[in-house]
Amino acid sequence: MEQQKQPFNPLLAVLAALAALFFVFPLIGMITGAPWGNVLNVITSKSSLDALQLSLIASLSSTALALLFGFPLAWLLARGQFRGKVVLRGLVTLPMVLPPVVGGIALLLAYGRRGIALSLILVLVSLVVMIFRRQTSGAG
Repeated sequence: MEQQKQPFNPLLAVLAALAALFFVFPLIGMITGAPWGNVLNVITSKSSLDALQLSLIASLSSTALALLFGFPLAWLLARGQFRGKVVLRGLVTLPMVLPPVVGGIALLLAYGRRGIALSLILVLVSLVVMIFRRQTSGAG
């Protein structure tokens, strides 16, 4: 069964052209507004090289951590049978379905200055210090 060829729709063509210009104009603005005369000085400056080094370290570290933790977890979820598998799968997929702002707020609440993780670490350190002081003072 052959599909019929649709006739040319000028309204659709105009809308498609406007949509393409929506993406093309900022690109043209960036290309024409860039300081091409001193681009070599800009990309070889200390701050640019530091930013490149930081980006490489962060990307390679995150890739290594994703492989280190992600591969065994994926293997376990694909092949293993255990209680709580559905909950674990839900927790693993949660960052992919949450909007980035919600994820950022969750990370801030967990690891921020007054976050849950820091509070737990402070409590654990306090307990260790208290136990250590008690043992060294001879009151044990």
